[in-house]
Amino acid sequence: MKVPPIFEQSMCIILMLATEKNHQPLSASVFSDRLGLSKTYTQKVASKLVKSGLVKSVAGKYGGLQLNRRIDDVTLLDVYRSSAGQEKLFTITDLADKTFIDSTVIHSKQRILSDSLAKAEQSFFESLASFRLSELLEDRDYQDGYIDWEAIIENERR
Repeated sequence: MKVPPIFEQSMCIILMLATEKNHQPLSASVFSDRLGLSKTYTQKVASKLVKSGLVKSVAGKYGGLQLNRRIDDVTLLDVYRSSAGQEKLFTITDLADKTFIDSTVIHSKQRILSDSLAKAEQSFFESLASFRLSELLEDRDYQDGYIDWEAIIENERR
């Protein structure tokens, strides 16, 4: 299954924030440098995370992005919804009308397909809701944060 890039990038930004030393704010340039994304695109992803309330923007000389919730309280569904929105996964078009002749068959089969896809979608979202991002981290990784991402970026530039 291919993960939507914005979902994966959002998850990486949140995990970087969760592990940042002393949970200090990080600038968008740290994410763009580390993840290999353009600054403009990184700001677009960050904006979605701020709008959803998962991340907050901190103003000032040492400002940037900071987690707005404990990482233990952030699920994959939260990240998915913040990046992909509230759209349904599946929508049925009118192609069945063009494929079959008998309208009673068309509507019956569309109902069967719609029900099946709705169950799959519900299962998918329930699975995402049950997985907390903190499960991807060791306790020591995020309790106080121990990674100095700016220092890592600086070392990579050398």
